[in-house]
Amino acid sequence: LAEADANLQTVFDFATGNATMSFERIDDAIMGGISLSALKDTSEDYASWSGICRTDGGGFCGMRTLPFREPLDAAGSDGIFVDCRLASDDEPERRVWKITCRTDTSRGEMVYQAAFPLAAGSDFSRVFVP
Repeated sequence: LAEADANLQTVFDFATGNATMSFERIDDAIMGGISLSALKDTSEDYASWSGICRTDGGGFCGMRTLPFREPLDAAGSDGIFVDCRLASDDEPERRVWKITCRTDTSRGEMVYQAAFPLAAGSDFSRVFVP
């Protein structure tokens, strides 16, 4: 993995303190639900996403990036790496974590989506999504 790390391209560097401004929430409130989440800067080199997911009237929380000014060049890439951890959750087995990548901003775009496991714990792990 160390050799592969040399070829990684950082897309969002949360150590800069303003990378969270590149995201917006997409909780079920957009469909009349009452779930609520937020992505916040921390004093560490990561951001903290948290929320309350209410299954009555919706039942999802999420974040998405704002449109990139310049398209991300992922030519020759095998996938996406996400460094993350699940710090606290009463029912982690009931959660679905996923990444969605879009190829265009139009309605006719290609959308790639993959779910990934995330076990509760205090250590960060690198999740690879092909």
